[in-house]
Amino acid sequence: MKMDERKCKNCTGKLTVSPDGMTAECPFCGTVYDLQENSQVVNHVDHLHADVVSLNSDQSAEARLKAADAFLRLKKYSEAETNYSRATDLTPQDYRGWWGVIVSRTQDFTRRVRSESKEIAFLEECAKSVEVFAPIDISRNLLGRFRNYVVSQRQLNESEKSSIRTRIDHINKELMEVQSEENGLLTQQSNINTSIQKKKGSGANPFGCATVCIAVFGSVFIVPFLLDFVFKARLDSGSLMVWYLVAAIILYVGIAALIKGKQIRQENTVSKYHNNGQQIASRLQVLRMRKYELNSELAQKENEMRGYL
Repeated sequence: MKMDERKCKNCTGKLTVSPDGMTAECPFCGTVYDLQENSQVVNHVDHLHADVVSLNSDQSAEARLKAADAFLRLKKYSEAETNYSRATDLTPQDYRGWWGVIVSRTQDFTRRVRSESKEIAFLEECAKSVEVFAPIDISRNLLGRFRNYVVSQRQLNESEKSSIRTRIDHINKELMEVQSEENGLLTQQSNINTSIQKKKGSGANPFGCATVCIAVFGSVFIVPFLLDFVFKARLDSGSLMVWYLVAAIILYVGIAALIKGKQIRQENTVSKYHNNGQQIASRLQVLRMRKYELNSELAQKENEMRGYL
């Protein structure tokens, strides 16, 4: 038979291909094919025609068990569980279907299952059916394997819960540290903004400058008066004009230097505040990103913990 025809070679029925395209099953006779190997995996020949299946319940259950075993060998656990479940519906007194459900659901005892979950409770019910219907020696062997699996899952779960609790504690501690640092930086940022506004509003006082000018000019006129009346040395008009000119230049340069110096100091201070503010803003951005990451991880860990409760 050519697999491209997608027909069962036993009953010529149209095969149902699995979603991954790796296996195909005949819905009439239950034959399962491995499409990768281009071979027949399980053969059920108890049929009359593709449209008329002549099987009693025991034979149909047996067909399902064989098909499930084939799927299990192919590690098609979902398909295997489906066929084992059909077998338990047809012959609930056959322990093989119940045991097959356990093996396929746990993926041959390799899948992690939380010991407190509803899934374990379901598997426990299947195990009870195995205990009731299987021979004593087989039941003891199979259930011993299942119990070991449950115990191992419980131990792993306890270890995971302890690890999750520890991580939650660490996250909460780091969140407190991040929040404390963020509050401190916000306070510094507010103080810097206030200082910048004060510095920008503290320019040169025109009234103060005018007062200084009047005082200096007054002192310039006092000098000739002192020379004339105290030291009896009158300055001629030329010397007096030179004196006034030199005094005016000195006065202008001095006042300009004072104003410029104050302006430079103010600009440097504001620039320093801006630099500090940028550093604080950059650090705040890092802290907020970290806080978001921690809160996301905390929500995930708390959700994982709820899954164990």
